[in-house]
Amino acid sequence: MQILGMIIIVVGIALIIVGKRVAGYLPPDFEEDSDDGFMQMLLSMGKIIMYAGIVFIVAGILFVVIYG
Repeated sequence: MQILGMIIIVVGIALIIVGKRVAGYLPPDFEEDSDDGFMQMLLSMGKIIMYAGIVFIVAGILFVVIYG
């Protein structure tokens, strides 16, 4: 179960990195040019992916602590 916990932690870290990259690649003036809301949706999806990564990391730590 410790191996499963470590895998979940690595997946969580990867999700956080992807979420930050999504927000980092948006142009600085995306709020002014946004006519259909796609950039806002992309930014919110990046935040959701980051929060999912945090949940995965916490779950992985729990797996390692409880079953380790």
